Amino acid sequence: MTNLNFTLTDNIRKYIDLLVNKKQLDKYKSYLSQPSIPYSVLKEISNELHNDNIYLQDIIKGSLIYIPPKPVEPINVEKEAKKQYLLKLHAENEYSKMVSNVNTSKIKDQMELTSYGSQASIVFNMLATFATLVAGGIYLGGKMYGSQLLGLAFGLVCGAFGVGVEVWLFFLKASSTQLEKDKEVVKQGRKDKYEINKRIRNIKKQQEMMITN
Repeated sequence: MTNLNFTLTDNIRKYIDLLVNKKQLDKYKSYLSQPSIPYSVLKEISNELHNDNIYLQDIIKGSLIYIPPKPVEPINVEKEAKKQYLLKLHAENEYSKMVSNVNTSKIKDQMELTSYGSQASIVFNMLATFATLVAGGIYLGGKMYGSQLLGLAFGLVCGAFGVGVEVWLFFLKASSTQLEKDKEVVKQGRKDKYEINKRIRNIKKQQEMMITN
């Protein structure tokens, strides 16, 4: 009980003023500017006023046990900026979904058809290249070596070489595409970092303005 504090009411102020003005007990004056007053001090006040038939229950009438407010934790500027940026991205994403009238199932079907068409085109190009080079190789081999068997072998070598070149070009194109995607990821990461840092600066400015005001 001795560690409890009570809210400072007008009733308590009245009795403190009585002690300060009549009995010159200035030591209680400092409590007038506080939001609460310790129970032990209230006991002292009641003892001082006991001869005036003023008791503890009269002094604390209308007062409540004081619970101090939780301290306001300082804002983590970086976390707050990231939170704001993610909320902004989420809002933009939701807006895009709302205004989009495109049938996603049709897009998926079109993408699958495009993928199948691209794969079929690659296979067809490789077969066409192989067949063309084999035919050319057989013709040139027959002319050069005067033997159909050697011409066939030469044609197969040419065909295999051509297919190898096609495969190499395919992987080169795929690597180039992946490189562009990686660049876009890095670029987006830099953009995100810039936006977050910008928001951090804005939050700090707002905090400084609040402190100044």
